[in-house]
Amino acid sequence: SVIDVPLGAQAADGYWTQVVFHNSRRELGKTMTMALDDIPKRAEVIALDRAKSRKIQPTEMSANIPSREIPEVLEALKTHKGSSGAIDMLPCTNMFSVGVDVKRLGLILMNGQPKTTAEYIQASSRVGRDVIPGLVVAFYPNNKARDRSQYESFIPYHQALYRAVEPTSVTPYAQPAMERALHAALIIVMRYAAGLSGRDGAKNFDPADPVVADAIEALRTRMLAADPMDPTSTASVNRYLDECVNAWGNRAKSARDGNIQLRYESARSSNLKPLIIEYTPGSGAKPEVPWPTLNSMRNVDSECKVYVWGED
Repeated sequence: SVIDVPLGAQAADGYWTQVVFHNSRRELGKTMTMALDDIPKRAEVIALDRAKSRKIQPTEMSANIPSREIPEVLEALKTHKGSSGAIDMLPCTNMFSVGVDVKRLGLILMNGQPKTTAEYIQASSRVGRDVIPGLVVAFYPNNKARDRSQYESFIPYHQALYRAVEPTSVTPYAQPAMERALHAALIIVMRYAAGLSGRDGAKNFDPADPVVADAIEALRTRMLAADPMDPTSTASVNRYLDECVNAWGNRAKSARDGNIQLRYESARSSNLKPLIIEYTPGSGAKPEVPWPTLNSMRNVDSECKVYVWGED
C-alpha cells in the first residue's frame, strides 16, 4: 500500500489507483468479490499499522455497467489521491485497452495474459503516460496452460514483444475505409512530396502540374499494389482517388479565381475556407470538399437506435 511506502506526493498519486485488467467478465466478477472482502482483510494483516490500513472501494469498468456511466468513470480516474471520488481500484476488461488516456495512472495488474499480444501492449500502455513511470505487474494463474507458457518464456517474449503482434485481417481499400482515409493520404503526399506544404499549398493544388500529377500517380501505384489481382478493388481505388483529386482541384481553382483563402485546416472564419474539417461520428464521408477527417482511431462509429418488434 502507498500508505506505508515513503513516496512523494506525485508518485503516491500515480500509484494510488490500482487498475486490474481481466480477459473476461467472469474473472472480473471474482476480483470484485475479493476486493470487497479478502483484499481488505489481507491489507490489515500486512499494514504497518492495522488501524491505518487502507480501505478499498472498487469501481468496475466493463460491459456490465451502463454505457452512460463510462464517461463518469473516465472522469473519476482523473481525480487525484486525497480528493473525494478518487478511485482506489479499477477492475476492468478490454474496454480499458483503448480510448483511455489518463496521465496520472501508474499501476496496472494484468490478471492473466490477454488473448493477443496487441491487446497486451495496448492495455499495459495505459499507465506511465506522464512523469511517473508505469508499473505493470503480470499475474499468471498456474491452472492455465497458456499463462504458464507465458511465465516460462517471460524474458525472451518481452525482449521481442512487437515481433509477437498478430497480423490483423483487413480488406484493402474497402469503400468505407477509402471514404475515411484516402483523402488524408492524398493530402500527405501533396504536402510532403509535391511542394504544397506552405500556407497556400491547398490553394495551389493543380492536377495538371507535372509534379502534382507524378505524385498522384505514385500514390495510385502504391495503393493498387496492395491487391493487384482484384479488378473490383482496382476500379474502386481509381474511381475514388479521381473523385478526390477532381474535388480538390475544382475547389482550389475556385479559390484562386475568387481570391479565396483556402487552407488545409482553419478555424471557423468567413475569410478562410478549410480543405479538411474534424470528423465526428455520424458526419458521413464524401469526396466533396471539405473532407471530414479523422484525428483519432477511436470512437469513429456513431450510435444508432434499434427497434425490435414482432407479430402478435
